[in-house]
Amino acid sequence: MWLDSLASDAVHARILHILTCIEIPLHTFGAYLIVVKTPKKMKMVKASMLWLHFTGALVDIFMSFIGIPVIILPACSGYPLGVSLLLGIPTSVLLYIGISCVGVIGVSVLTFLENRHHQLIRGSSEPRSWKQMLYILFNYLVSITFIAPAFFNIPSEEQGRAYTFENPSSRKSPTYPTIFLFALDSSPYQLTTKSTAFALFPLSS
Repeated sequence: MWLDSLASDAVHARILHILTCIEIPLHTFGAYLIVVKTPKKMKMVKASMLWLHFTGALVDIFMSFIGIPVIILPACSGYPLGVSLLLGIPTSVLLYIGISCVGVIGVSVLTFLENRHHQLIRGSSEPRSWKQMLYILFNYLVSITFIAPAFFNIPSEEQGRAYTFENPSSRKSPTYPTIFLFALDSSPYQLTTKSTAFALFPLSS
């Protein structure tokens, strides 16, 4: 049936490529508005707005063009369909970058709000204290390293294929590219950390 063809990886990737063609002009126009059309009275928040816009645009393009992650449920596994395959980027590296970008977006929102608080309470002329700068740097450091422990014991691709295709609930297909299995361990830490990260990765788009 024609509905089955819509569920193919090719259609999925093609739709996201079309969205990329729409996203890039919109994100570019948004950056133009922030840089050129921001009122003078808001110039102190221009940099934080532009950074927040950039991180959001980066994740959009990452999900719809660079990575295009496909999640295989209920196994904590999946594979990419994006240009990363042509570039030869390992799936583990791609996943780490994608999850870290989601964390960076969260910290960017926090930084934007902190900047507004600083401007309203202390004024635009007073520089940030070293404690504030350390607080911001610490949050960015956490955003790009919080998922690192989950990558210390990743199963091999052979284990991933065996586990995924042996699971009767998983969608089976002989055309899967590189399968990446995030976790075999059923401990509470592994399930909580890895499942949360794997859920955030596709939903962030």
